[in-house]
Amino acid sequence: SPEGCVAKITGLKNPVMTGPARVFDDEQSALAAILANKIVPGDVMVLRYLGPKGGPGMPEMLAPTGALVGQGLGESVGLITDGRFSGGTWGMVVGHVAPEAAVGGLIALIEEGDAITIDSHQLLLQLNVSDEVIARRRASWTAPAPRYTRGVQAKFAFNASTASKGAVLDNYSVRGRSSSARASAPAPVPRQALGLAMTVNNGLPAGVFAALGPTLGVAGGIGPSPPQHRCAKRRQNPPPAPRRHRAEGGHLQRQKHKANPEQVHATP
Repeated sequence: SPEGCVAKITGLKNPVMTGPARVFDDEQSALAAILANKIVPGDVMVLRYLGPKGGPGMPEMLAPTGALVGQGLGESVGLITDGRFSGGTWGMVVGHVAPEAAVGGLIALIEEGDAITIDSHQLLLQLNVSDEVIARRRASWTAPAPRYTRGVQAKFAFNASTASKGAVLDNYSVRGRSSSARASAPAPVPRQALGLAMTVNNGLPAGVFAALGPTLGVAGGIGPSPPQHRCAKRRQNPPPAPRRHRAEGGHLQRQKHKANPEQVHATP
């Protein structure tokens, strides 16, 4: 976990453990394995592709950890994930592993049976595999297809930063680029262009948004401005002034104009 991780280490009876990896690429298959008694004491479960981009949104892993406790495995089975945990989680669990699997983090290169060490004394999370093996695995790794290709969750997955930076959606920067590159950077894209409540360019190459267009279902990555609200139209084109009606014999007559039905007039 080169960018760090988060673990609840207080009150553990077994603060150090090393065991074989049991790898799952989603929460549902991991939960099914626990309920089918396929997880045994000493295993270290790896739940991945559940980070800010892979989830997307870092879903909490309360169900698998709760199932482990229910099976009596809370003290003897480790669990690591690039997702997150709720406040009710208990046991040898490690979350927020970064970089996440969806961007090729080390957690994506773990294979079934690899030895993993969790040491809360040394604050250590370690994959016991040689650098040569890791390099071969990284060379052959390919990113999986995104879970969502349209809509809000597709936009979130595209913009979300790493968990070590809070999974924020506006982690854009041009620091480190030359002055000429910064000067030639395109102008920021208007907020309404992608339907986001934020400026989505801030100096990124225009080609990024052209490539994003098919993913979001927007031609060229930039869509039309949103339809104008009817209240804005009324402000631009106010209704005509109401016509006054005179009353016969000095009696009050209620005005019939719909814009202000309570207004009345009297004949002097």
